[in-house]
Amino acid sequence: MIPSERSPSLLSSRLSLLIVGVALQAMVLLATGILAAVPFLLGERGFLTVVPVDPTHLIKGDYVTLSYAFSTKASRLNDLPCSVPRYVPLTKELSPSTGVSPGTEEHRWIAGEPTLKKPESGYFLKSSCGDHQEVEFGIEKFYTEKEKAKEYESPLQARKLQAEIAVTSSGKASVIRLVFDPR
Repeated sequence: MIPSERSPSLLSSRLSLLIVGVALQAMVLLATGILAAVPFLLGERGFLTVVPVDPTHLIKGDYVTLSYAFSTKASRLNDLPCSVPRYVPLTKELSPSTGVSPGTEEHRWIAGEPTLKKPESGYFLKSSCGDHQEVEFGIEKFYTEKEKAKEYESPLQARKLQAEIAVTSSGKASVIRLVFDPR
């Protein structure tokens, strides 16, 4: 058959397949974006104190590396591979304003001891495997401009940096913003 003599039904079926393929790809991208936004939209917010990390690895491109008091304990829990989920129970504490948000009451997350058992109630962080087979909770990186990231280095090393995080009831968490703790 000569290419110019293809049947209209063959062309319409190919066009239909192309449209379906593009639609499926668009749906996957949309679903990925929505899932990533769930903690921002539905999560309970509170502040966690950030602890110092190796300064040579603090700023990597367009993000700041963050660590928390429970991070090392959770990673070493029973020396299990990172594919085994760890849970960090969170208690929300209402504290007087520290100046992070002047004139308002602030909620702070108090992290409990990491465990392998999923808490039956309340908020918690649930781990997953990171890029390098490390235990991560989704709050270890904060994306920002490189110049802005450098401003966080001194407060981080002085333990004067707070991460506002949002946590869903399923343990998924995201960093909303970093703030300097004036205390």
